[in-house]
Amino acid sequence: VIIIPPYRSELYREVKPLTDKFGFKLFDPTSYVGGIELKEVFKKEGNDINHYSNSFSEIINQKFMSFLNGPESNSPSINFHEFVFTRIPSMLEEGDSGSISFRMPGESRVTDGIWKHCKIDNSKVHVLKIEIHAEEEIGIQLFNGREWMQAGKIGQEQGALSFHAKLFSGSRGLPRIGFEKGDVKITVRKISVESLGVDGYDSEAICNLLKSSVSEEEVEMILNLGSRDDDSPQWSIGRRLQNMYPGDSKLLGHIAALGSNRTIWELYCRSYWDRDDFEGAAVVAREALERFPEDEWFTRIVGAY
Repeated sequence: VIIIPPYRSELYREVKPLTDKFGFKLFDPTSYVGGIELKEVFKKEGNDINHYSNSFSEIINQKFMSFLNGPESNSPSINFHEFVFTRIPSMLEEGDSGSISFRMPGESRVTDGIWKHCKIDNSKVHVLKIEIHAEEEIGIQLFNGREWMQAGKIGQEQGALSFHAKLFSGSRGLPRIGFEKGDVKITVRKISVESLGVDGYDSEAICNLLKSSVSEEEVEMILNLGSRDDDSPQWSIGRRLQNMYPGDSKLLGHIAALGSNRTIWELYCRSYWDRDDFEGAAVVAREALERFPEDEWFTRIVGAY
């Protein structure tokens, strides 16, 4: 039996042909790591990636013994264009147009789609475009080489999802895509990754990307593309928007409507108030009260007009 440690899917792809040839089983524990915080998986609060925590060791030992005693062969891997999808229990169908459909493992929140021949400049921005849909609405995730990030929602409607991110080829593994829960049928028709050859965007370029954002998580990803000295990824989304676009009511309104971040709604309201458009501020405050009932600050704004 050959055991591949987590975030070593590239090694998995290299070793798998040999295990097939010589009749070994190949155990990849990555599917059991997906969706769990690293501090719960590894020792030293997740910083020691070479040793499992005591609690997770018990889990993985049980999974390994079940794997040894079961009839399953090697975990499947599916080649799709320039991607390799791993941790997929069974291929459901292949479409005439080159699409694939699969159902993710029910016990795992994340499965991988890793692009092959991955040459990444850690300082550059990339754009990932995916033509994909699912049988129910779920979130799609991006592992940028350092951490998992939410990248948007997919559902039954067919269409393309496009998002920008900095990618890293660090010690934790190659960049990959995943999905936030298991036992959901996924259909993929096309995936492409392109380096934009830049290490950051100016405020105007980021603003244009933000106007088409589809989630607060994507907003945070887009803000991380900037290279301004007066902007820090450690700041909250609200503070960064206040620093970069305090008076852009249209942009702030779009982002506020994506979720229930009270700070962003207050910024949206203030963008009208600060230019003496008290009627516009009151309209926003009334809308905000539908999300934050009995909020004293928004109530005062409504009462002041």
